[in-house]
Order: sequence, then C-alpha cells, then structure tokens
Amino acid sequence: MHHRSSFLAIASSLVFALSCAANDGDTAGPVSSGTGGKSGAGGANQGGAAGKAGGTQQGGAAGEAGSSGAAGDAGSSGAAGDAGSSGAAGDAGSSGAAGDAGASGAAGDAGVGGAADAGPDVAPDAPFPCNSDECYIASSCVAAGTPHPSDPCQACLPTKNLTAWTKDDANTTCDGKPFWTGVTHAIGKTPYGHSTAISCHNCYTSEFSSTLTKIHDAQTNGADLIELDLKEQGGTVYVQHDDNGYVGGPKLSDVLADPPLKAGDQMLFMEFKETAASDANVGQVLDALVANGYGTAGRPVVLRAFDAVSQNLLIARRLLATAKYASLRPNVRLMVLFSKADGNDIAALQTKVRQAREKGYHGVEFEYQTPNLFGALVYARSLDLGINVWTVPSLMGEVFIANLRDEVDAITVDYSLAKSRAVVTANNGLFYMNVWNQGGTSGKVKWYRGNTTAYDALVGGAGQPTLETLPVGQDRFGTSLVFAAAQKQSIPLYDADNDPTTGYFVAAVVNFDQTIPADGDTSVLLGKADSGSFSLELFNPAGNGDTDAVLRFGVHVTDSYRYATYPAGQLNGTQSYFVTAAFDGEGGTWLWVNNDSSASTSAAAVTGGATQNDSTMLLGADPQGTATPRFFFSGRIQMALVQKWANH
Repeated sequence: MHHRSSFLAIASSLVFALSCAANDGDTAGPVSSGTGGKSGAGGANQGGAAGKAGGTQQGGAAGEAGSSGAAGDAGSSGAAGDAGSSGAAGDAGSSGAAGDAGASGAAGDAGVGGAADAGPDVAPDAPFPCNSDECYIASSCVAAGTPHPSDPCQACLPTKNLTAWTKDDANTTCDGKPFWTGVTHAIGKTPYGHSTAISCHNCYTSEFSSTLTKIHDAQTNGADLIELDLKEQGGTVYVQHDDNGYVGGPKLSDVLADPPLKAGDQMLFMEFKETAASDANVGQVLDALVANGYGTAGRPVVLRAFDAVSQNLLIARRLLATAKYASLRPNVRLMVLFSKADGNDIAALQTKVRQAREKGYHGVEFEYQTPNLFGALVYARSLDLGINVWTVPSLMGEVFIANLRDEVDAITVDYSLAKSRAVVTANNGLFYMNVWNQGGTSGKVKWYRGNTTAYDALVGGAGQPTLETLPVGQDRFGTSLVFAAAQKQSIPLYDADNDPTTGYFVAAVVNFDQTIPADGDTSVLLGKADSGSFSLELFNPAGNGDTDAVLRFGVHVTDSYRYATYPAGQLNGTQSYFVTAAFDGEGGTWLWVNNDSSASTSAAAVTGGATQNDSTMLLGADPQGTATPRFFFSGRIQMALVQKWANH
C-alpha cells in the first residue's frame, strides 16, 4: 500500500493538472462555468459561473463558489468548503466539514478530485486505497487495463495515471486507421487497396523439429501470421491444440527461441486454449514474448481466444497494463473468436461483437460458413474492430479467399499459403460494390471496376433501387440496395468481359423478398447474359409448380449455358445469404450458399472460356442486349462482386 506522501509523489502532477483550483495555500483559482459536474481540488463544482475555489493543500483563505450558492471557506483541513451541483448534503474538501450549496442546489459532494472521474478523494495522510497496479476512480479501485464503461478508448493505465481514465493509444479501434497500419511485414493487398493477411492455420506439429520446419515453410511461402495454439500443463506452456490433460506439443519457450522465427517479420497469431485461465499461465506467455523480442513496433503479436475461454484475454488485458509489460502493451492486440452456430442468432452475435469492443479487444473472428455472416462482419467493421475468418479449407480454398478478401483483415487457411496470397493480390477485379456505409441522401453510391477508381451508381430515382439502412438485430447491418421488380429497378454497370479462355467468379450478399418467382419466370440478381457471359438468378420452370424452383448460376460456354443450382425452397426472406458462384474455364460450374455447396448441384466439367458479348452488366436485372432490361429482382443486395476467374 502507498502512503499519501508517496502517492502524491507519483500522481500529484497528474491529479493537480486536472484540477480547477490552485495547489498552494490561499491562492484562489477560477471555477469553470456550466452545469454541475467536476470540481477542482478542494474547490467548488463546475456549477457556478462566478465562483472561485480556495487552495487545496494548506487550508487557505475563503473562496467563493456557485452562481447562486452560498459562499464558504475552502481547504482540506476541516474548514467548510463549497460543494458541487444540486445534490443532497454531503462532504466537501479532502477531509473537511460539510460544505454549502453550489449552483442553484443543496449542498453536494466535492472531494479533492471533484466528480466521479476527476481524481482521488482520499485524505492527505491516508494510504492510497488500491493496489499499485490499480487506479482509484470514482471512489473505487479499478483493475489495470479496464476500459472506461462508456468509452473503450479510455482505460485504467496505472503507469500513466493512478487516479483518472487515460486515453488508450494502443487501442486500434480508436485510431480510425486500417487494422494493419504500422506493420513492417508486407501484407498482400487486393486490387482495391485493402490489406488482407494470411494466417498459417495450426502452424505447428506435435514434435519440436517438425514444428520449426512447418513455421519456416510458412515464412517462405507467404504467410503473414503464424498461428500457435497454447495450453498449460504442469506449470509449463506448450504449443498444442487441445487442453486435454496431457502434453502433446513442444514448449512455447523453445519455439519462440527459434532464430529464423525471431529474425523474420511475420506476426505471431497465438490462441489461448487453456480452460483454467490464470495469471501464471498468461504471464508465462507474456514473459516468453518479451524474452525473445516479440511484440515490438512494426511486429505486433495477436493474442486470441474463443469466447468461452476469453478469461485468458481479460487476464492478458490486465497484465499488459502493468509496469512489467508497459513496453509490450502497445504491440499486442486481443481478438475473440466466435463459432459458426453463433450466427443463428444474429442479434445475440452482434451483442457479443459490441461487448468485445467494450472489453477493450481489438478484433473478432468468425467461422467462414457462419449464417448471416455479413450481419456480424459489417457490424464489427462499423466498430473499427479487426476481423479474421477461419478456417478456409484446402479444397477450393481459393473461393472463400476471393469472396472475402475485401471484407476482412485476415483469413486463416489450410489452403496453400502461396496460392492464398496470390488470390488476395490477383489483379482480376471486374466489379466490386459494398454499400453498407453509403446511406444518406446523395442519390448515388460508389462502385469499382478493377482498381481504386470509384464510379457512381444512381439510386432513388425512376427505375433505380432505393436504400435501406438497418440497425443491429437484423440479418444485415448498415445500408443495402432495395430492388423492386414491379418498379423495374436496376443498376447498369459496363461491358465487363472476362478473358477469352477463362470464366467468371461472382458473389453477393442478398436478402430475398421473393425466393420463388412466378411459374416460368426468372429473376436476375446480377448478370450479363445475352447469348454469352453469365447470370446469377432465381428461376422457376414452367409447368412444375414451385418444387423445381432454383437459385442458379449459368455461364455460356461454346453453344449453351451450363448451370449450377440450389433449391430455392431452402431460402427464406428473413436471413441474408452469402451467395458465391464460379466457373474457371477448365471445370464445372459451382454455386455456394453461405460458403457451402453441399445442397447445390454443379454442372459437368467443360473446357473453354465463357463466351464474350457486348452487353452491359446489370445489377438487379437481365440486360437483354441494348434493349429494355427484363427479369427484374425483388430483394436487398448489400455487397456484390465479379472477378475474372481461372483455374487455381
């Protein structure tokens, strides 16, 4: 415990710089005007426009306070002092007698630090009431690293201020910059300028030597993040996937001591698997990082845990804010993982995302097949949280990287690391639009062709979609385009041809107003079909009722369209669907809903590029050459993209 004298030696410059009153004896200081709020040390509340407060340490002369309150003596040694806003009778001064009323109110409380978050209200000779790694705020001891209850951009940082909330310069959600800003390692960028890191999934084995081999291969083949899972056994932290009661992996300290890993610039992506979180276990991890030179400027470390074992992150948050790890803290980021099933209740998942930021975490992670994925993902983006999706499989992994490369900050993969990076950076964009943050009354939204040059699409007029902006609790968050088939609404784009020997890759985030068109009708989400190219559409064959209605993707090769289909009866109008389709010029035609093709039927493999034409690609309708568009869509589209697509 710190006595007041030593406490003042540490904190006096911080506390009294925030005070409204002067520090010495009988020197009077002005009180800020306004409504009741924070007071200067020993002085009046911010309630009076004309008041002055007496000194705080030496029991000085009388000070006037309050625009309509009675005057009183100020001081810390028992004299009466002026008090705050319209509260009930209370104490004034750091240890003084009751004080008179401030602005237009009865006598209220006013300690040395004034209002709840202005400073300590301990007596001059009293011991500091908290541990040395806590802050004393609002008459309570607050654990190091704890964010302000209503502003996570402030935190209890005892190394900077023992008695007030401090701006948290290490919180990446508060700087308004992309998640990887300041990182030395060259992360791959998409054609639209977005940095998307690739993480080597489970970048270890059960043996030490083969673990190092896997890490070195990952460093060579383009990994940006090296994932290591951590668990404790018998007081030692191991690199191991499961906290199952036995040792099945190398020691973390041995892995981190590896010279090639230390010499590289790839970032550690470390996940706590420990089910019995403790200071000792988390501290051992932090000590190993410090001892081996990780977590430095330009090479941050990311500490992660599933929501169910996120106590590990709370302990890390607290320890990092203590003096022992002060140099490490600015270069450590905390992320929490959620399961695929969490997406079934999107409102609850969005609440967890919000709570992650309120806890001072820097990012969130979603399973790549999560239902209503964009309802969570976009909400996280709106809070400036970093986003990782996990785990893209080795089979057709290129699909799930290509459709998410501009939406997330990292992708954890079992797919080839070199190919993953190539998919991120491929200069194959034909069209990209995400309107989630483009609400308003401008009458237009931005979209892109193959680079960062923006184009305008008109909305809100005749034959144009309107905009809808949703709050939390919905299948999507933010703004979407709303298309009404009866109003014949669409967005014309341009003649977006593929390369002659390749195909198309198409993705869209959709909420359907009508999942099954009328008998014999077609409803096009996005297309360029006109004896060539492609179309993503709903189709209900004539004469079969609604049982054969499908969502389908067709691509024209040689003399006919080749279709992949998905039963339209499995769609509804309450969820949002992440629809992806592809043909690469050397295989089948594929369709995924929420990154899952298990319910889809693919077209047989064929070799040859998709037929080119001169039609304008349309969002929300079929172009029908240069004539009037047809086959209009009814529903919402938040994101859509088209890429040239070749065999990977």
